[in-house]
Amino acid sequence: MALDMIIYRSIDGDIPTQRQIILFENNFPFYRSSGNNSSYPNTWFVFHGFLEQPDKDMPRGYLIKPSTHWIPIKLERKILALFDNNQELLIRFGSLPCLLISSLLGGGLWESDSGKELAAILQSRHPEFYVTWKKPQISATGTVYTREQIELINQWLLSRANLQQLSQFKQRYPRTLEDLQRLAKPATEMPMLFSQTLASPLEKAERVLPIQECKSSDVAYSRL
Repeated sequence: MALDMIIYRSIDGDIPTQRQIILFENNFPFYRSSGNNSSYPNTWFVFHGFLEQPDKDMPRGYLIKPSTHWIPIKLERKILALFDNNQELLIRFGSLPCLLISSLLGGGLWESDSGKELAAILQSRHPEFYVTWKKPQISATGTVYTREQIELINQWLLSRANLQQLSQFKQRYPRTLEDLQRLAKPATEMPMLFSQTLASPLEKAERVLPIQECKSSDVAYSRL
């Protein structure tokens, strides 16, 4: 399985930041955290697109993510024990399927001792997941979007998922392993819901060479 990757470049405070974005199985958007807010740089988390218009105290460009999590209680307790009772981390992972996908993608916290221990637990409890899904090859498209091009990022995600609205990612969001088995199918097997008349986001975005990563409802909004 090969996944195309685009880059979102922004400014967090005074810090130039970039984040990689992929669509797992043409269904589930994931971003690679900068760590500026999550404290876990290079870790892949699920999300539902970007906020295009300000909403209450949330400005344009905020990340749309689940507002709660669906991780089984025993695993929840283990994650809290391993990661300093970090409740926000549970919400960033979102659900057991998205936690498994993040572990499959690797990097970030999964390279820490606590992450390796958690990965070993997941592999022992859910070996069927790692048999069904192999670590994908991520291919950089060389396409970079900026905050001024939020709509193009959302369009890129929707067009590849054959969806029309960001809210449909919430409906497709896998809460259980059964959801993942049912929903994780190639987009070509799903009804074509997205208009084919829209111009390709890749034609509008800035084309550059891949750059090195910066080191520096149930829906809620959060900084990346």
